Amino acid sequence: MKKCFTTVSVMLVLLSIESCKCNEDFDLDRDFLIGLHLYGKQSNENLLGITAKYKRDSVEIYNDFDQIVYPGPVPLDGSIYFHPYRSVNSKISLNSDITTFFYLHLKDIQVDIDTIKMEYYARIGECHDKEFTYLNFYYNGELVYNSNNPSHGFDIDLYKK
Repeated sequence: MKKCFTTVSVMLVLLSIESCKCNEDFDLDRDFLIGLHLYGKQSNENLLGITAKYKRDSVEIYNDFDQIVYPGPVPLDGSIYFHPYRSVNSKISLNSDITTFFYLHLKDIQVDIDTIKMEYYARIGECHDKEFTYLNFYYNGELVYNSNNPSHGFDIDLYKK
């Protein structure tokens, strides 16, 4: 009987440890990360890599308040990683459906501006931290990513027409 009680107790402790998924080191406003990789729709070539169509040192991303959230340059592999809220010291709004816009500036011979729209709902979760309940990500009007409860960010391939 004592052995059974000990086994059950150990199982309960392990379950309680497993169910605690709070990450005290992660702050949604500061640490949420978006990774973008831009490819040609027809050619499937990386448009931001070392020999790419767009000049890597001229790529920038602005938010809808005309604040720069990614100053460039793009690394040699053509990947853009940015923290949309940390870089401008803004906060993710809570308890309502929110739509924010970002503008990807690409320079070839002239500036080409692509639109990124993010729709989300954020709340205070079980760990007393901000969390998204859903997030929709649009590139030039097309839904390219959606998730229920994305936690730390996402990495996505975008295809330019």
